[in-house]
Amino acid sequence: MKKIQGIWSIINNQDVIEILSQVNYDFLIFDMEHGNFSKRDIQKALTFCQYYKKLGLVRIPINEDSNIQSALDSGCNGLIFPRIENKIDAQNCVKKCLFPPRGKRGFNPFTRYNFYNLNNKKVNKNILKIIMIETKKGMENIEEIISVNGIDIIYFGIFDLSMEYNLNTNDKRLTKIIENGIKKCKKNKVEVGLMDLDRKSQKLSKKFNIKFLLKDVDTNLFAQIAKKSSSLK
Repeated sequence: MKKIQGIWSIINNQDVIEILSQVNYDFLIFDMEHGNFSKRDIQKALTFCQYYKKLGLVRIPINEDSNIQSALDSGCNGLIFPRIENKIDAQNCVKKCLFPPRGKRGFNPFTRYNFYNLNNKKVNKNILKIIMIETKKGMENIEEIISVNGIDIIYFGIFDLSMEYNLNTNDKRLTKIIENGIKKCKKNKVEVGLMDLDRKSQKLSKKFNIKFLLKDVDTNLFAQIAKKSSSLK
């Protein structure tokens, strides 16, 4: 896998999404858990990604299968599954992305994913399957999770992990916990994703040659710009 970088999108605004789709990112993640994207909004957002040749990824709310099918039918390039804690959870995530007999994804030829059947044939493009490790239980079971065939990326959610372990995001103990998880992924030849916001996270990304990098969140970008602008004299 080549190194790719992108941004996390929480703001459901077409102008914002179109701007972000045109700048130098490889992918955008549309967050249906913390953002206010509906199923219809996701399809519109993915249209911008495809027009500007970016990967459009969707973070699914916990245990909402209908959103998984809808995002896939809308033509997303990958799904991000939050709070995965064991092997069975991970296996179910992979299966939901694959058509039978390998998985249990539903198929309708008349959807956007399949170009509305205009070509009169089944499309079967690769879907990135990204597993989020955000809890103590997920970290404890990381070895059984990464043993699941079909996982493309393990993403370590530093903010939720900091809450789980009651440690600041810049605490060396939390960094050590995440490093141990990364080492296990690397040993099992599973790619890793990380937030790459500051010098410490950039150092960690460089140390382990992380291929899936989150450079920022759209709300943080705008907040920092507004803060800087308001301080100008």
